[in-house]
Amino acid sequence: MSMKDHFVVFDFETNSFRGGLPVLHPQHHIVQVCMAARMGTFQAHVKPPLHIPTLSSTIHRVTDETVQGADAFPKVWEAMLSWLGSVRQGRNVRQRLFLVAHNAHGFDAPLLRKELAACGHVVPPWISF
Repeated sequence: MSMKDHFVVFDFETNSFRGGLPVLHPQHHIVQVCMAARMGTFQAHVKPPLHIPTLSSTIHRVTDETVQGADAFPKVWEAMLSWLGSVRQGRNVRQRLFLVAHNAHGFDAPLLRKELAACGHVVPPWISF
């Protein structure tokens, strides 16, 4: 890791809150993306393929009505990737962008990889967790 590397703090909210289900369970889908870097923030709602249960909405305040006009994950990923690219813009292409979250390795990174795989994408090699 170099001081020239850049960091983005991020958080995902999902449509499923079931304590016993693994993060890769088919019912877990991203419903909100929040990212922050020195240059600004990125926020988006995501329309999941499944209903957002009341218990989940109670925790993060994202409801089916909130995401009614939102894009599905593949379209939101395009916007996320564009924003993340702008964070890197003008920097050495060998520099990595680190995504930092409270539980990145246990929840957010596997969930992102699952959502990306479902739409035929992978995490770019210049992004690390």
